[in-house]
Amino acid sequence: MRLWLLSLVVLSILICPVFATDARVSAVMGVSPYIIDETRVFQNPSLIKFFSNRAVLELGMYKPDALPTNQSGYAFFHITGSVFFGAGVLRKEDEFYLMGMGDDGESHYYIPNPVPPAGLTPPNNEIDLILGTDMGDIALGLGIHMARKYWKRETDSNEELKKTSALGIKIGTSCVKDDEMLFEGNVRIGMNSYKHETATFVQESDGGMSISLGARAYLPMGEATLIPRVGFSTFSYKDMINDNETFNASLMTLTVGAGLKVNALGGWILPAVEINYRNGKKEEDSDEYTLTALTLPHLVLASEFPATDWLVVRVGVNRFYGTQTQKETTNGEITTTQDVTSCFLQPDMLTLGAGVVLFDGTLIIDGTVGDDLLHKGGYIFSGEKGSIFGRVSLGVNFGK
Repeated sequence: MRLWLLSLVVLSILICPVFATDARVSAVMGVSPYIIDETRVFQNPSLIKFFSNRAVLELGMYKPDALPTNQSGYAFFHITGSVFFGAGVLRKEDEFYLMGMGDDGESHYYIPNPVPPAGLTPPNNEIDLILGTDMGDIALGLGIHMARKYWKRETDSNEELKKTSALGIKIGTSCVKDDEMLFEGNVRIGMNSYKHETATFVQESDGGMSISLGARAYLPMGEATLIPRVGFSTFSYKDMINDNETFNASLMTLTVGAGLKVNALGGWILPAVEINYRNGKKEEDSDEYTLTALTLPHLVLASEFPATDWLVVRVGVNRFYGTQTQKETTNGEITTTQDVTSCFLQPDMLTLGAGVVLFDGTLIIDGTVGDDLLHKGGYIFSGEKGSIFGRVSLGVNFGK
């Protein structure tokens, strides 16, 4: 009991009240699309002007008997006048997990029956470059995401090549009036490819383009702000072996939602409701597989409030309701299965984070409580090995 309580006390000093990191986003569950945080700069690069002169090291996700995952880092700078620049490394945003390659530790709707190319893994050397400009009430931003992995082996009798690569171009805009955000929108176009080649065998992707669009408005209502949003994405590719198509796959997603951010407790409380639609398809010869999901609704409630002048607590509650239908056509025979409880998702019902700001806001440490500790009480109660921390982030503000 004492160990469990001590763990909660230790973690209750891990969070940042002003900026945002992956740990903060995880702590407030699914309301991150309705708050302006720095992680969204990688979706909408025009937001960089709100988070300049700051560097963050994401220490990753922690699970028992495993090395940390999802480690990355980035820094944003105010160069001069209205010009801002940012750079990041190892941030994952490619569609390789939809191709069945890799696992970033998060829950996703996958294309039905993904078949990863044998021996290939996603690139792990991602680089992001961001450029933004402030034109008064309007801000514009451009972001470039690049990733590549290359391996080649040559012998006297054979040559083998393996490579995966990704390129993403992001354009964003935001509108501010009297220091209040009014609107923001972004578009991303990505290209993903893979290739495995020997003297007698070539497996490669054809296509691999993704397109993502997002927009949200901020409507003031006294002590609250109503934030409607819409998001759309599409992705498709073909798998080719020796110039013959083995299958083609695609995924389309659409999200419509609204959140109400209410100023309370010195911080905010934000309930949100969303409708999510996803349709994944895979065609292989005469066989076809489709996976259709409709969440109606997706409910989220999160809050962030200061416990002291240096301590902020964050909590989120999350739940999906809806249906998921899987349809399989094999040799002319159609099989349909349906789940009507939670769309096959296993969302965290509760998330919790806390933290401190040190040295007059120069050093910030963020964290979330590990799922095992939060939901099972840790090893003392569950008898299972688990991590105290879910995510941990370290931020430094400079150039004040």
